[in-house]
This record gives sequence, C-alpha cells and structure tokens, in this order.
Amino acid sequence: MSASSTTGEFFPQVLNSIKERARSDSWLAVLQKGFASLSDDLLPTYIALRVYLKQQSQENLCGALEEFEPQLAKLVSALPTPSLPSTLRKARELFVKTEHPEIKGVSDTDIGAYFQARFDKSLDTARSLYQRLSVKYPEAESRATLLRWYRTSNPLFAPLFIRLTEELADRSLESIRRTIVYILRCFGSGPRGKNWSLIEPIRTALRALPPSKARAAQVLDRLRVYSREAEWHAQEFASVCDVLQDYLGDHLFDRKEIRLVLPKNFSEQPQRQTKAKIVTIDVASVTFTDQDIKEILINPKIQGLENIALTYCWQYWLKTGDAGFESKVSVYSSRHHSPQASIYQIIKEGQSRGVADEEILYAIYAIIARDSPYEYNVRKDIYMQSVWRRIKPGEQPKPVIEDTRAWAEQLIKKEKKEKKERRKRASLLVERQRQEKQEFRKAAAQTVQQKKQEEVQARTRAEAKVTLMREEEKKRRERARQSLTAPALTSTWTKYDGTELEVASLKERIDALQNGREKNLHVLFRSHLEETIQQYLKDFASERGLDVKNVQNTLAVLAIKDFLLTNYEAKTRSWMLSNERLKVRDLGLEVNDVEPIVENCLARLAEPLTV
Repeated sequence: MSASSTTGEFFPQVLNSIKERARSDSWLAVLQKGFASLSDDLLPTYIALRVYLKQQSQENLCGALEEFEPQLAKLVSALPTPSLPSTLRKARELFVKTEHPEIKGVSDTDIGAYFQARFDKSLDTARSLYQRLSVKYPEAESRATLLRWYRTSNPLFAPLFIRLTEELADRSLESIRRTIVYILRCFGSGPRGKNWSLIEPIRTALRALPPSKARAAQVLDRLRVYSREAEWHAQEFASVCDVLQDYLGDHLFDRKEIRLVLPKNFSEQPQRQTKAKIVTIDVASVTFTDQDIKEILINPKIQGLENIALTYCWQYWLKTGDAGFESKVSVYSSRHHSPQASIYQIIKEGQSRGVADEEILYAIYAIIARDSPYEYNVRKDIYMQSVWRRIKPGEQPKPVIEDTRAWAEQLIKKEKKEKKERRKRASLLVERQRQEKQEFRKAAAQTVQQKKQEEVQARTRAEAKVTLMREEEKKRRERARQSLTAPALTSTWTKYDGTELEVASLKERIDALQNGREKNLHVLFRSHLEETIQQYLKDFASERGLDVKNVQNTLAVLAIKDFLLTNYEAKTRSWMLSNERLKVRDLGLEVNDVEPIVENCLARLAEPLTV
C-alpha cells in the first residue's frame, strides 16, 4: 500500500468505520486488514492516522485506536529486523553516544525525569525537560504517542523509540555530512596562483564553524571522527582538517610544505573507492616583493605608538574589500608572527559593523602597545581623533602624489605643532579645575568642623542639664528618706542581679517633679516615653555596631514601653526577670537595664525647671 493510497482510501475508510462502530464491530477488521497490507511503515502510518482523525473530526476518535494497539504490537513484532550498512550503524551509535548520552538502549532518562518532575509538581523543571524532548522528537503526534506509551508501559514504546532515535541521528548526520562536503568543496582542486591564495579557501571553510578558534577546533575534531566512522571522504577530510587546525593554531606557515588530499568527485554521497588527488604546496618558498612589503608594512621612520596606529589605519582603510591583499597580510603575519593581520581584521570588522572610528583606533593602539611600557591616555585619544579627521581616506580630496606615506607624515608633523598648544590649554584647564576642587574641599571641611563644634556645644549643654537634674533628684531622695520610717531603696542605677529591688515607683518620682507645675507631668512622661526609648535603642545599637531593622526596633520599643507602663505604680520591679526583656533579647538587643531610659525621660520633664 503506497502513501497516497493510504491517505486517499484507507484513512477515510477507517474514519467512517470508527464513526459507525456503535452499530458494527467491523472497524477493527478494517484496521487489521489495512495495517497487515503494509510492509514496514506500520508505526509511521499509525501516527499519520492519528493526525488524520484529529484533523477530519471534532470528536475524539483517537481513543478508539487504543483498542487496536495490542494487535498492532503483534504486527510490529512480526516484522523482520532491517539490515543496515555497518558504517551507518556505527555513525548512528557514535552520534547518540557523543551528542545524547542520556539515550541508552531503548530508554531516554529525560522522559523518566519529565514524568517525575510532573509528579513532584516542579513545573519549571518539567517545562525545561519537555523543551529538550521537543528538540529531539520534533513531530508533535509522535512525541505525544511516545510519552503516552512510556507512561502506560505499552510494548509499542520500544520500536517507536528506536525509530525516532534513528530519525534523530539521521537528521543530524545529514547536516554533518553536508558540512564536511562544503568544507571539501571550498578547497576545490587546490589553491592557484601564489601560495598565499591558500588563505582564501581556509577562510571560506571556517565560515561553517563557530567564530571562536577553540570552539572551531573542537568542532573540526568531531567532524573528523564522523567522517572516519561513516567513511565520508575520510582521508581527504583528514588532510583538510590538518590544514585548518594549523591555521587556527597560528603555525600553518611554520611548515615547509602542505599536502592536501582532495577528492576528484565532490558528490554528497560517500565515495569509498574514488581515487583522490594529492596537491603539494611549498610553503617555504613563499616570497614577498618590495611592493608587497611596502603595502603590508608602514614606514619604519614613523615614531610614536599613536602615529603608528594612525598610519596602519590609514594604509589599510581602503583595502578591506581586497581578498588578495587580505591573504597576503595573513601569510606575512603568520610567517613573522606580527600583528598586521589582527590590525587588518579590526579595521574590516569595524567597517562592516559600523563601529566608531575612535574605537577602531583604540583597538589598533592596544595591539601595538601590547608589548610596550607606554599606557593609553585621554590626550593621545584626542590627538589620534583630531589627526584621523584630517587624514581619513575619502573624507577630503587627496593630493596627487607618488609617495602617499610622505603626504601622511607631513600631516602628522603639522598636527604635532598644534599638539603643544592643545596640551598647554588642557593643562591650564586641569589646573583650574584642581584649584576649584581644593576650594570646594576647604569650604566643606570648614562646614564639617563648624557642625562638629555645634554638636559638642549642644552635647555639653545637654550633659549640664542632666547633671543638674540628677542633683535635684538626689536632694528629693534625701527628703524622701527623712520622711519615711522605712526608707525604700531609690538608687536608679543599681546593677540588677535578677532579684527584685524595692525602688521608688515612677508615679512617685514624677509626683515629686510636679511641684505645682501647671502641666500634668504624668501625661508628658507617657508622651515622651516612646521617643526616649527609640533614641536610647538607636544609641545602644550604634555603640555596639549592631544592624537593627525597623521592625526589630519597633517591637523592642513596644516591649520596653509596655514594661514601664505596667510597673508605673509598682515599688518593686525586675527588668532582668521580665518577659519583655526576653522579647527584646530575641530581637537581637541585649538591654540589661531600663533605668537609663527612665532617667532620660525624667530629664526631659525637668528641663523647664533648669532654664
């Protein structure tokens, strides 16, 4: 049964029989007869039938095909094992082993990991794994059927998986084979003309490889292995790979001769018995005429790294489209290990990508100064940009003279005369800016010093007020001792050891400060308490170098405030044994005494009395 007859007759017949399956069981017989007439395309036909049913009917008719799958498994198992050429089998095995190590035998670890990720509800991992499966098995219906048969442990999973893996390998091997043939075709019948024409096919071949030299060398090694295993012009490609590897390693022209083995027939099919022809290139005999040297090198009389960079850029600027000159420069640089080829590539790539001229000049300067103690600076940058605007080819009419080098040197000498004046103006500008910075720093230092003095004075006044308040507090305590038969301990700076001490209550201490004042000091104390706690905790954290978050600080303030207000009228209180202290400690603040907070708040209440 051909493909056209399958789609034109068999598929519609199956569609109609499945739709009428409620009245007749003949649809299974139709499937059995149709698939029995196929030779070896059972699984592809089954996948195509599922696609056809989905396209031709809005109903879910594919579910009916699952009843036929046991019979289909028997038909597939009865098919004879196809015989494959040993080279193709080895190439497939090499590809799967090298590129897809997760595929082993008739299993793909990505499939199992995908279902496990779905079971664990790790959606990002499952999505990533499914993307990898989509690349390996691009046909949607085949991929869905493969996953369904894996999940249901269907015996048809193994033959379908093998077929899809072979298709994956064949697709990739086809691309690899075309790449190998393309590289061989780049060399054609061998370089002609001068020996540096070998550079042209090398560069053309390298366009099929990654731009990185290290990555390109790795890809070449892999292509060489595939060429050998599949017998795709193995000897010829090996000789070409040697040339390309030497070129990537910058030692191609260190050899005396290059020997290329090129096929006579560049057919894309494997040519095992075709005799190849050998092309020998005498690299040691490469010579350069005086004119070639004059085109490649600049005048050795030119001094200064910036002038050398300008001259190279000017000399190569209009030759970036000359392939012969490019090959000539490459061979010269390879033979002498000089930077001319790198400079040429910088100019060529910069022009093609539209890079700014100053960036090209900077890149050339960096290559020239690589082994020099001189450093790049802004003055040299300004100088090169100014000169380049004058000598850039194509920007202004050029005089008709024989020695263009001498003309360029004249422009450079003329620019040197103006360089001193520009440098003097730049120095004056820098000096003026330096003086302005010094004056600004001096004014800033004076402002800082003045602020420090003001802070010291404010701190002195505050300490005087606190001292005066403490003196008055001592006098008040003395009067309280004389009036009480059993005087209570009134030391507000007692270092607690965990026991409750009898002290004057906060209410009593504030009553003593009231002393006929119009405002209610109890209300003022409560209003100032939270702000005083915040300031105390801020100073506490600053002295100990603690990093306290806003949330921690707020919770600690509320805990201390709650402790003081709860014990507002109590004559016995213990901060060390309180729950509030534990809360504050859990927040990262080891506050062992809250009496300084009380003292600070009382000091604020006493301020009007000391004025």
